[in-house]
Amino acid sequence: MDKDVGELLDAIVWAHRIIEVGEETFVFRPLTLEERNMANYVYQQEERKMRKKGIKDREALIKQAIGNGLWKQAYEADAKLLREKLASLLKERTDEIEKNKHRRTEAPIISKLTKKINRMTLALRDIEARHTTHIELPSIEYHAESQRGIFFLNCATLTFPDMKQKWDSFDDLLNERDTVLVAKLMGLYYGATIAEESDIRRVARSGTWRSKWMGSKKNRGVKTLFDREMYDLTVDQFRLVYWSQVYDSAFESMDAPSDEVIEDDVLFDRWLDDQHQKRKAERKKTEFDKKVKHLTKEGQEVALPVQGFYSDDCTCGVKEEARSRGDDKRGHIHDPRCPYGVFMYYSKEVVEQKIEDVQSANPSSIRKLLASEQKRLAESGDLMPEQQLRSNDKTRAALGMGTSYKGAGDNQGKAGRARPR
Repeated sequence: MDKDVGELLDAIVWAHRIIEVGEETFVFRPLTLEERNMANYVYQQEERKMRKKGIKDREALIKQAIGNGLWKQAYEADAKLLREKLASLLKERTDEIEKNKHRRTEAPIISKLTKKINRMTLALRDIEARHTTHIELPSIEYHAESQRGIFFLNCATLTFPDMKQKWDSFDDLLNERDTVLVAKLMGLYYGATIAEESDIRRVARSGTWRSKWMGSKKNRGVKTLFDREMYDLTVDQFRLVYWSQVYDSAFESMDAPSDEVIEDDVLFDRWLDDQHQKRKAERKKTEFDKKVKHLTKEGQEVALPVQGFYSDDCTCGVKEEARSRGDDKRGHIHDPRCPYGVFMYYSKEVVEQKIEDVQSANPSSIRKLLASEQKRLAESGDLMPEQQLRSNDKTRAALGMGTSYKGAGDNQGKAGRARPR
């Protein structure tokens, strides 16, 4: 274990990746800040060149594909939902396989899950294929990113073991006849990593690393550890710093997890989620207290709407378009399927919980009065008007009402009403 951590740490700090393509071995070195900026310029150059040729960007291609019936606005959200559901089903199937590993025949539930997974996989592939064919590959962004990737590859690729540049110039790479090699190297450049997330986390909490990490805080920080500035860290180095900070917060927490939880990624993630929910609940309570303080006076009844809320989510893009137009409000018509501006009703359970949250902010005297009213309502079948519930001046005063209820008065059948005291 210690040896594995040491090797991983050496590789992360060195920041080079050794890769194999067939019988050949290459090394990818990290790019310098200068090279990354030059690559961005290459991207911009290619982008301008494509626009002059009349190539469309992704946004224009999406509109074109929708107009031709090849794409739908909802596909992006559908793909995200499918990926989440697939991940959940795959985990569920893995758990069921483990649970039923002693069976001679496949459990029916596993077969059922497999069919669901296959259906969803086909649906997701269809959406992804449509996006690739009609939007991604023809786009300006794809062409520009390809050029930037080639520039990256030229800078980063070294021969092994002499560590010399594979191509002397950018043009040499563009003219490379072995296009299969270039394609494989490109895929490995973007896909290969020094360490998996689980390995990064294992290093971040190891004693070997933490002694170096804690010592670096008093001695030039990451510059001491990696001989690189913070903005110049590789992805793996940045992830190591990130997880080191996460574990710092766990060790320093008033509710610090046990060593067993720290060492188990699944349990530690649950602990992090639990801490997040606690902070979220505290923020929610603080926000609620501010609303109550703003809406009420001493002894006055607390009341807030609990039936639902107006959705501020826009899925059709009109909200962003409206923001860009500023004061020009013309043409801001949302798609009928867009949830923006629609009143979203809470479920019965949520309404009951919100009512309890609101009522819990009332002082005990007000809660007693409200409980009494609820009792009277129950006995009357919920048909008793408010003036009959709160006709007592003491009750109305306790609730902060500046009026007293007067009856019909002149016996002409007129309804009573609340009048100033």
